[in-house]
Amino acid sequence: MQYEGTGFWVFGGDAIGYHDHGEKLINAWHQGIDLPSVYIAGNNHYDLYKGLSLPIAIVYAVLGSLPLHFLLVNAFVGAMIGLLAYNLTLRLSDRRSALIAATAVAFWPSSILWSTQLLKDMISIALVMLALLSIVNLWKKHSITTQQDRNVLSDVGGWLLLVVAVFGVTYFRNYMGALFVVTVTGVMSLAVLRSVWRRNWRQTILAFGLISCVFGATAAGTDTNINLLYWLSPRNPEVGHVKLGLAYEAGTVIKQSRVFLWDMDDDSKAVASYLRAIELNQEYAPAYRQLGLALLKKGQLQVAVQSFENYLLLEEDPELIRSLQSILSTKGLVLSETPTFTDVRLPAIGLEPKESIGGVVGDIVKNVGILPNRSWPEHISNLRQAITSTGGSSVVDAQQIFNHLWDVIAFMPRALLIAFLAPFPWEVLFGGKTAGLQPLAVPDNLLIICLLPALALAYWQRLRRFQPDEWFLLAFVLVTAVAHGLVMANAGTLFRLRLQFLIPAIVLAATALPSVIAGVFALFGRSNSNFLPR
Repeated sequence: MQYEGTGFWVFGGDAIGYHDHGEKLINAWHQGIDLPSVYIAGNNHYDLYKGLSLPIAIVYAVLGSLPLHFLLVNAFVGAMIGLLAYNLTLRLSDRRSALIAATAVAFWPSSILWSTQLLKDMISIALVMLALLSIVNLWKKHSITTQQDRNVLSDVGGWLLLVVAVFGVTYFRNYMGALFVVTVTGVMSLAVLRSVWRRNWRQTILAFGLISCVFGATAAGTDTNINLLYWLSPRNPEVGHVKLGLAYEAGTVIKQSRVFLWDMDDDSKAVASYLRAIELNQEYAPAYRQLGLALLKKGQLQVAVQSFENYLLLEEDPELIRSLQSILSTKGLVLSETPTFTDVRLPAIGLEPKESIGGVVGDIVKNVGILPNRSWPEHISNLRQAITSTGGSSVVDAQQIFNHLWDVIAFMPRALLIAFLAPFPWEVLFGGKTAGLQPLAVPDNLLIICLLPALALAYWQRLRRFQPDEWFLLAFVLVTAVAHGLVMANAGTLFRLRLQFLIPAIVLAATALPSVIAGVFALFGRSNSNFLPR
């Protein structure tokens, strides 16, 4: 089941990317350079430190660069999700239901499957469950009208835990933070209206506090100014880049990753390292000196002279001047007697990366030159098209287009069905390049079908009375499921992502499952007291 002896399963393609970039971060720390971005398209750096690469790099730094080390962390987090499910269910129902929820979550087939992958699903799900538990716990603890002795540190810790959890959810998957904002704002706005009507100011303040914390944590999680790559980089990375350039020229740099930004020889990589050092600190003289020497070797004489002149403006080096004059005289070049500082940039030496814009957005940019303003239905359609373009045999409703809001509303029931039950049986039974993996979803789908009556009963029981924390949980499961069904046309990817709303749905179903089982036993005139002891 392993891939190239590195601990990857064959279908863990994303895991290979996370591992590669994690190793790049480790090497950057060892070399003393700023932490690298994952991709460059045009002149834009995409610093995807919000993915799993940074946590993986931290684990690798402690335990060693082996994927199986982080899988141990994933397995531990998967076990913690079961404990979070137990505690969340215990606040909604009794201990019997909590044990059912914890057991179901701990042994849920796809949960076990994805915890064995070098992916961020387990961490994301754990943070979602922690955020849900924090909101439910804060409401049940602080919405009561009777004054009780409370530990101030515990109260502050509860709010901080909520902020950290929502920030973490948004940090790894921005759209999940947006769904938290939508559901909390919607339900807690109703709570505000009811509490104002009843003059229950405690609940009014609590509802506003929950909205503010979730909104603030989500905004922080999407803030591009919060750059962990910058904070965790060395204080003087330009020094490391010059050392790295010298290592490239000496041929002592070991290949770090399967994916390189450019397909360049070592001398060109050295030039790129010196240029990065200059970009970080334009007054770092050794970078100009080494850049000039490297460019002389490559025959880029004019830019080499400019780099040397910049160096001599920063440092006095008579010996270098004498050497350069003798070398340049044979090439018909001379150093300026009154040099001026020249901004040496990447395009000047022909190493600028090619612009790469693809997919639906790329076609629009190439045709009209600008990105048009789209309505929400059109935006959803474009996201679906981008996902559909990845291919595979599990694409659901590939031709579905949303032109108007009513198109989206009409598709919502089917989106809910897709979210919970895709891939469908006919996709599992018939061919396709990923058909061999589709049977992995069968145990999940069978269990979901068995739990649907309990989930429906749980919704019915809680919708009959307005408890803001419970309504929030109901809304979160429903809104998140519909959002995934609307956008995620690839059922294979949805099979992995749906755990983010499926595990909270299991918690809700567990609260009503004893009643459903009791009803089934009653149909046959038997008691279920021995089957589900309290």
